[in-house]
Amino acid sequence: MTFLIDNDDDLPTKFVIKKDGCSTLRATANLVMTAVGVGVLALPNAVALAGWVVGPLLLLLAWILTHFMMCLLWRCMYMNPDGTRFESYEAIGRRCFGIPGQVAVAVCLYGGIFCICSLMIILMGDTMTNLVPSLGRIPWILIFVGVIAPLSWLPSMSQIGVVSAIGVAATVLATIFVIVAGVREAASDDTHVHSLVPHSVSGLGLAFTNFMNSFTCAPVIPELIDEMKDPRKFPKVAMWAFTIISVLFGSIGFAGYAGWGVDMLGYGSIVDAVAASAGPDDAVNYVVQIAIAVVSAAHLLVLFTPLGRGAEAYAEVLAKRSLPRVIRLACRTLVLAGCTCLAIFVPGFGTLFNLVGSTIVMFLQIIFPVTFFFWLSHMSVAKGKVMDTSPGLRQTEDKPRQEDEGEAGASDQPGDIELGEINSETVATPQRPSKRDTEESDGPEVSTTSPQEGEQTLFERVYNLLNFAIGRGSPSTPPEGSPQEEASTDTDDDDEEEEEGDENEQADPNRVVKGGGWGQGSSAVVSKQQGVVGAVFALVKSFIGIGVLSLPFAMMKGGYVGGPVGLAIIAIIAHHCMQLLLETSRLVAVAQESSAGGKTTGPQRLSFGMLGKYVIGRWGKVVVDYSLLASQMGFCVAYIIFIAANLSDVIKHETGSGFVSQRAVAVCCVLLLIPIAWLRNLKALKIPTLMANLALIAGILWVFYCAVAHLPFADFSKLHAVNLPEYPVFFGLAVFSFEGIGLVLPIQQSMKEPDKLPHLLKIIMICITSGFIIFGVTCYISYGPDTKSMITFNLPVHKLTSFLRLFYCLGIFFTYPIMMFPVFQLIEHKWQRFFAAQEEGGRRHQMVFRACLVVVTGLIALMGMNVPNFGLYLSLIGSVCCTLLAFILPALFHLNRPGKRMEDDKKRIRADRLDKIIIAFGVVAGLVSFSFTLKGFFTEEQEATAKAAA
Repeated sequence: MTFLIDNDDDLPTKFVIKKDGCSTLRATANLVMTAVGVGVLALPNAVALAGWVVGPLLLLLAWILTHFMMCLLWRCMYMNPDGTRFESYEAIGRRCFGIPGQVAVAVCLYGGIFCICSLMIILMGDTMTNLVPSLGRIPWILIFVGVIAPLSWLPSMSQIGVVSAIGVAATVLATIFVIVAGVREAASDDTHVHSLVPHSVSGLGLAFTNFMNSFTCAPVIPELIDEMKDPRKFPKVAMWAFTIISVLFGSIGFAGYAGWGVDMLGYGSIVDAVAASAGPDDAVNYVVQIAIAVVSAAHLLVLFTPLGRGAEAYAEVLAKRSLPRVIRLACRTLVLAGCTCLAIFVPGFGTLFNLVGSTIVMFLQIIFPVTFFFWLSHMSVAKGKVMDTSPGLRQTEDKPRQEDEGEAGASDQPGDIELGEINSETVATPQRPSKRDTEESDGPEVSTTSPQEGEQTLFERVYNLLNFAIGRGSPSTPPEGSPQEEASTDTDDDDEEEEEGDENEQADPNRVVKGGGWGQGSSAVVSKQQGVVGAVFALVKSFIGIGVLSLPFAMMKGGYVGGPVGLAIIAIIAHHCMQLLLETSRLVAVAQESSAGGKTTGPQRLSFGMLGKYVIGRWGKVVVDYSLLASQMGFCVAYIIFIAANLSDVIKHETGSGFVSQRAVAVCCVLLLIPIAWLRNLKALKIPTLMANLALIAGILWVFYCAVAHLPFADFSKLHAVNLPEYPVFFGLAVFSFEGIGLVLPIQQSMKEPDKLPHLLKIIMICITSGFIIFGVTCYISYGPDTKSMITFNLPVHKLTSFLRLFYCLGIFFTYPIMMFPVFQLIEHKWQRFFAAQEEGGRRHQMVFRACLVVVTGLIALMGMNVPNFGLYLSLIGSVCCTLLAFILPALFHLNRPGKRMEDDKKRIRADRLDKIIIAFGVVAGLVSFSFTLKGFFTEEQEATAKAAA
């Protein structure tokens, strides 16, 4: 779906960034909350109407159509032939069709929002009535409105971003527990399974209407774009938001349909179904009801913002003057009171939802955007105006374009940042002028294309307009051989050369590469600048792998008190070392700039290895490279062992076979991995990588649910509060779980705002550590001394458990090539001359070499299967490689940082002393953990031999 995202080639003539606007993350949360509140409850009914095969197809179609239409509406806001941006949806209607167009949009827009706000109040009243029926529906509605009223007075959407974030979290929580309720209902009663149908022709229309109604977000799009810090990012925000929404919708819809079958059609919503089957005192029902109430409140606040501002504007038009704040707040309160009255007198949720949703979807999300877009395109072309092919940012107040170059280059808003000025494309010949031509010309050049060359058929015209709508080119077709096509061809050629050059460049495993990155469980490949959201995902993924599943075993080795305390201390030290690495990298960059006389040739991409080479010499890079090589190879060996053990266990349980060889499964896995290792880059694995990440998250959530359901352990006295004899083994496992430092520098270099990474890293580490502690302690308390080194072996034997274990193995399988890709790069760089000398067989030799490396990891895995305890193997990697990379090397680099002598003496002495303490701690703790882990190897092997002899 990347074709729906606007590319950076179509920049506007002038754009300005608002410093006080909504960030990308906050805008994504607001957009998610715009759609989630209304549609999430009717989705199981929609799936029941369409069937479990046609339902996903309709959901995908609704997602594509909604995203396309919202991008179309986004472009309409910047297609004013007068050169100014439209302020609102109504302004677009007025520009196209005059006062009738404005009235039509206003009626649909504010009428729809008014009814949807009433729906949220109804939903909250019904939800709380299910929990406390003695109070009644109307009192609950009045209480709800009384709590929401002060929050509805907030003037802009940027001030309710926190509320939206809480609403998103509540939506995720409700989704999880609805899935739990559906699975529990399916397991308790199998009579509905026979009623599950793959498709239903009679219910397709109503099902698709429900899906489209669930994506209702057009009323808030203009307001959301106006509040954004950088409105050019709206297509990407929409992509992320609609993807999150689709995942949530699909999860709730299919969980409800799988749990209740066609009986779902007898309930008004999924909340009623959960309440009817679970009862008011059930914990799952209680959590679902509370979460839906929070979602309703957040959704109401997001939607009420444009409604309140519209009421204020209408009141000012009637009064013909600017109203004081008290009067404006009174207008908002009256509108909220009207929504409350409608909610009290409407008999049910479903009737109003279908009526209002159908109207809004038909007009605001389909008819109006398409009509306005084609009309504005026709107006711009007919008048010969230059039309911006990508929406630009402008100042808050519309001002006419300045012909004087000096005036046009300055921003009147001191709080805004003007990014630049690039001349627009002409209509007949969409040729992008050079920067010099832009500065010298006062306006667009007049086209000299002959009428015959510019003529287009109706089909070509529609095709070009659609391409223009989704961010490709301009509304007219460039003639063959035009400079634009030549530039595009040159760009493509450059990309191909760059891709081929990636094979021959200096291959640090932790540098920014196309298609590969390093870090435990990471698929983060950062080949171009990314925002905060992308950095968050990259950091989170760098900590998610098989190390998470060994945390319960680590807690058993450390104790339910000593484990969390030790994990928190290790997290604090690891975070400090990451900050040391960032600080050293910054100082090295400053030193390089000073040595170059203040002249910079562009952004310096400083890898972990090159940082070591600059700070402590060539051997520093050698130590980093070979430590990364050993850790990556160790991770890949662990992946093969994990896949073989879990896959053979699942096959044994599901087929009833007495014995399934793990070695045979490992050999098959290696044979399947060899062709994947032959890929030049990992672009072909984007979709499998996404599936891998979803598989890892789904597996972890299911393990946590099974552990919670198994609570508590029968004999709590057998649990250790602090397990000192085996605490060194815990240290190795804990460090293994936190091995994400290799991605810190690549992520920072890939960010548009790298200065935000230190603070972002602190938040991520707090969240990750809290999740690790909760997950590990819960599983340990649940299973006690029986906790396995891989927690998946503690899961109950069940069809769903087997499926999720296979799904998790699939995720680990596609993580393997991502972990091996840096190894290929590093070693191939060392042997670069050998491969370059083989002119004809160089590629063939490279394929043989990669296959041999994969086979080597397989052979090591076969030998590692003799070790009965998989957790000890992970602890061995953590105590040696991960301790060196996470603790010792960052502190050592910072100890030898450039510009050290220019620092304050007290500050320098304190920093050096702390660096030495961390180095000593890493060396001592690593050696102790390594020795105890080796001792555990021999002890486990002796116990296994004794059991076999007995």
